[in-house]
Amino acid sequence: MCISATTLLMISAGVQAVGSIMQGSQQEDLANARAQESETVAAQNRADADVERERSEVEADRIRRMGSKAKSQARSALAKSGVVADAGSALTIQSEITAGAEQDALTAVLDGSYRARKLELGAAKADREAGYQRQAGENAFTSGILQAGGSLLTGYGYATGKVKSGWAVQQ
Repeated sequence: MCISATTLLMISAGVQAVGSIMQGSQQEDLANARAQESETVAAQNRADADVERERSEVEADRIRRMGSKAKSQARSALAKSGVVADAGSALTIQSEITAGAEQDALTAVLDGSYRARKLELGAAKADREAGYQRQAGENAFTSGILQAGGSLLTGYGYATGKVKSGWAVQQ
């Protein structure tokens, strides 16, 4: 059985077209997998940010309790020494303990907020990367379709004798 050159050219064009579509589809799948990984990173960063905020609030509460305990101990020590705890220097000491504890507590909250914000920025970046990767996948698939169309048209041109060595033949 003999296959004509025209038939072979058309088969070749068809194989090239299928290959282009498959390649584009594989690139799209790979880009979508990478996008999914980026989205997972973004979700984890958001969850970590929430944990950082909660952790800083817990730490602030612990600092406030320690401050309250230190204030109580100072008040008790002052009372044992015969000093009136609600006036003068004794009151100043207690106020400074309370203010220092609150400052440390607010610093803990601020540090937690800073760490959380940094994680949220990482999540936003990962979301953007996921979008870029999905777009790249769509572009790769579209490119595969266009290359397939080009292969089919070129094969048809060669098979019908309307294209020779890359140049169109006018008839």
